[in-house]
Amino acid sequence: MNPVSGHKDNQELKAPDAQTLRNLMKEVRITRQEVAELLHVNTNTVNAWAAAENTSLHRPMPLMAWELLLLKLNRHPSKRVFEL
Repeated sequence: MNPVSGHKDNQELKAPDAQTLRNLMKEVRITRQEVAELLHVNTNTVNAWAAAENTSLHRPMPLMAWELLLLKLNRHPSKRVFEL
């Protein structure tokens, strides 16, 4: 299992749970504010995605937001962003 993306290599990318998001943020040393800026969302949105899943504050992170974050951080398991 890929510890960053939270899935097995060569397996379909899935939306992360809150712990997977927090693990990625810790590994790349990025704040919730920085995640919000990268994804063009409010910090409260990132807080909800990163909140413990057994709380009323938690909201699941959409797959498209997760994939965009992985691409912007160059952590996507099968795709890379490149400049022409």
